[in-house]
Amino acid sequence: MTSKELHEQKIIPLRLELKRLEDEYRELFRKECGDKIGERASCKNCACSCVLSITDHNCCMGGKCTCCNDWCYTWTPENDVSKFLRKNYHYDDHTFYRLEDVFGSDFLKKCSDPKKADLVMDMLRRIAEFDGKMDGDEDD
Repeated sequence: MTSKELHEQKIIPLRLELKRLEDEYRELFRKECGDKIGERASCKNCACSCVLSITDHNCCMGGKCTCCNDWCYTWTPENDVSKFLRKNYHYDDHTFYRLEDVFGSDFLKKCSDPKKADLVMDMLRRIAEFDGKMDGDEDD
């Protein structure tokens, strides 16, 4: 068997099967994640999608979604911290990096624990007050 034959007979069919299985996995994963929140999982309801903007594409810092803003394998449900970041620090990577320095690179995922989310929210409110983004009212 030549290299060309090996490629055509073995490698190409395996790549096509792998792509089919990845697409199937992605749809099943998206549905399972969405079942937890009552709607289909997407970047619009992912906590990670609030943190950075590169030109006119959103980059979630969470994994695979770097330009299409359509899907990544690290989907995380929206939480109070991501809502606050989205409202007060819309795509402000500096604030996100400050939080990462203190709480670690996966702090948005950790915020599913209410105690950890409260700690991060306290820090965020202090940063917002320091930056003049809040006037003392804490409505999120």
